[in-house]
Amino acid sequence: MESRELNELLNRLKGQRRVWVRLAASRPEDEWGLSLLEVATGERPPSWTRQRWIYERAVFVASAPAGATVARWLERRRITLSSVSLPIAPEQQLQAERRPSRFAGTLQALPWPTTDWTVHVRDMTPQLLHDHLVAADAPAFLSFDLAGAAFFGLSLSPGRGRSFSGRECFVREQDLRARIDSVRVRSTEVVVSVSGEQLPGTHLTLGGSPGQRRRLRRGVREIRFPLAGGIPVGSWVALHRGHELLDHRGLDPAWSGQTNVEIEVDPTTEVELLASSGENARTEFKRELPDSRESTINVMKTVAAFANGDGGTILLGVDNEGVVTGVPALNRREALDRVAQLIRDWVRPSVDAEADFADVDGKQVLVVRITRGEEPPYGVSTTERRIDYYVRRSGTTSPASPADVRRIVVSRVPEERALTYRPR
Repeated sequence: MESRELNELLNRLKGQRRVWVRLAASRPEDEWGLSLLEVATGERPPSWTRQRWIYERAVFVASAPAGATVARWLERRRITLSSVSLPIAPEQQLQAERRPSRFAGTLQALPWPTTDWTVHVRDMTPQLLHDHLVAADAPAFLSFDLAGAAFFGLSLSPGRGRSFSGRECFVREQDLRARIDSVRVRSTEVVVSVSGEQLPGTHLTLGGSPGQRRRLRRGVREIRFPLAGGIPVGSWVALHRGHELLDHRGLDPAWSGQTNVEIEVDPTTEVELLASSGENARTEFKRELPDSRESTINVMKTVAAFANGDGGTILLGVDNEGVVTGVPALNRREALDRVAQLIRDWVRPSVDAEADFADVDGKQVLVVRITRGEEPPYGVSTTERRIDYYVRRSGTTSPASPADVRRIVVSRVPEERALTYRPR
């Protein structure tokens, strides 16, 4: 992250024929105040569409003005649109940070690497809007935050939603020169797909020890790096032109949050990778198969928590330290059927789960994969009349609070329908 001057950003905006703008503003009392202004250059952002949601005390606008128009807004300290005119107070010092393509930050991920400019805006209207939003020709929402998430194409998943109560301004310059489209990690190779307007002359490097590098030539869109002995610790793929890093992806299984990295591994390698990474929001270890009511409930709590979240994997036969202990030799078919039956008997509603065995150094590990559920909340039926609900926090399964349950339910509603209606 670097400190830059506002004038530098203004000059860059003035050179853009068209930019993609999304704006949210509210009027809790008499004056309109900016909530979020997002300006993107380059390709149209995913889900961006020209539209206006106009409410009595809130407005959401997506437009495509010239870059010079946005520059004038910042210079004159006022945003002027046909539906709203509001003051903006940008500071002269701002922050610029380089982001990889498809970076999952607080705004919607963009398909190209970006330079994200954070324009610091002084809060001129500190009041917050707490009312529901209804209008004759716009969707209805229970809150301003829910409307903002839907308009900006953001996730409503538990713990990932964002607040629109601040005064924020971002300019996101997409770099169309080169990008990494996908990475496939196989047992014997890493396959990287790339695209861009200026690929020839760039380098693609598989970082880590010992490291490999390829110089890209015209027409080359896929590069293969042979692997010997698995993925080295700290491995990453870097797309660069000389000393300038254009795009990158992390490959180390201990790193979370990577996007467009597909791990194609056999069950044994999968268990080794998961065990070496430790327990986390999507991985749980159990030393033994459930053989009592208490141990069964403990496993089913995690099954429900994974279904309420983004899914996950339970490794039966791995201790808390990630050491593969294995489960006793048994009839695999019977064991798989028993686990499936336990999940059907204990978890409500039913969840999608797959189970299989993996052999690691001569030891059996039962791998249970839970898919993110689409009919939440999911709970454990401990009695005929009681269902307890659970969520995953880091590497721990915890009881869900009423607020957790509400967030889980809202997160599964399609964004275009999230708590909305259109009057006939």
